[in-house]
Amino acid sequence: MQESIISALIGNEIFEGLNEEKLRAFFNVCGRVVNVKRGALLPLNHNGECALIISGTAVIYSENNGSRTILRFSVQGNPVGVAGMFLDYPIMTGIEACSEKNLCAVIFTKEELNGMMDKDDSGILRNNLLKLLSKKISFLNKRINTVTSGSAERRLASFILSSENVDGRFDSGMTMKDLANCLDIGRASLYRAAERLSECGAARYEDNCFFILDRDMLHEISIGKK
Repeated sequence: MQESIISALIGNEIFEGLNEEKLRAFFNVCGRVVNVKRGALLPLNHNGECALIISGTAVIYSENNGSRTILRFSVQGNPVGVAGMFLDYPIMTGIEACSEKNLCAVIFTKEELNGMMDKDDSGILRNNLLKLLSKKISFLNKRINTVTSGSAERRLASFILSSENVDGRFDSGMTMKDLANCLDIGRASLYRAAERLSECGAARYEDNCFFILDRDMLHEISIGKK
């Protein structure tokens, strides 16, 4: 693997705290690197594989009868597919590249991770995976709050806060129409909500991105205190 990819993997939350020498030996024989163009799906077997995003952005969605529900967005450094990797039944989700640059990811199989956990006497890898799965549960609770939180402002604020972002910048990769459908509100209501978040100094919408200006205020709006 390229040195830059190995460095990104070593710094990931799944492998944090593990011996670097052992990690390099592991990465040299395990994992496959894939590059996916915008609009294409990450070739991931959801029941037996997970991936770590090296660069680019992915949108994760569920699909039922041709209708999509956006679950979250993942950016550089984020793991995807971990929640379903150990299940015995298929998860009906898709992971699609949605940024201008290609989505680069490293895919690992369940057998590869299990083999590494068996060799990790410290138990760090197993603890990291359990912590990550706990975070997934917390995220789902936040997402439930998003779709049941009432006003358009609350839904939008919850969505921005519960989505992974870098340095307060959140690029959904969606049009405002698609985002409105995702939040189950009208497009006009979404635009008004974005304007109100900007007016109160909580978040700014610019160039198809949301920029968090005041995280505490955004949180208060998401729970109905503002």
